[in-house]
Amino acid sequence: MKSDKRIMIVDDMHTVLATMSNILSIHYECITITDPKKALELCNQISFDCIITDLNLDLSINVTSGIDFIDDLHSIGYQGKIIAMTGYATKKIEARVKDKVDLFIEKPFKLMDIILWLKQNI
Repeated sequence: MKSDKRIMIVDDMHTVLATMSNILSIHYECITITDPKKALELCNQISFDCIITDLNLDLSINVTSGIDFIDDLHSIGYQGKIIAMTGYATKKIEARVKDKVDLFIEKPFKLMDIILWLKQNI
């Protein structure tokens, strides 16, 4: 059964967006976007219960990194949950974001882990 919860997924890889959206949209309303600046604008227009973002956004395409995007979310007063995902985790990156996000997850991961976390937390 699909809930009324809304999730935004931010990643610069269309395959990641499509895969995550195809699975998560069974349970939630999903909006996918590649540009963190546009995602931030969308947050001012639409309410999201959770935002899932990649930390390693391609800066040749985007002017904002995933970490900067998370900081921007906090600066506009976003109150929902934040999941940060990365395929390039280091202790330094994890330490930089751990207090700013609700879940830090390394790629590759099982989508079922995210679904279970979402069911318990939003």
